[in-house]
Amino acid sequence: MDEAGVRLLADLIAGHLRGGGLAVLTSHQRVPVGDMEAQLLELKAS
Repeated sequence: MDEAGVRLLADLIAGHLRGGGLAVLTSHQRVPVGDMEAQLLELKAS
């Protein structure tokens, strides 16, 4: 995803979260959503 796409996605997620919503996102790159609290889960093969 290019930088403009990441910004658009982050803005949409942030707006949804501010409205009381929840987001589950998987990505190979960071998608900053402002000052929203995030929980990072790292999944590893066993």
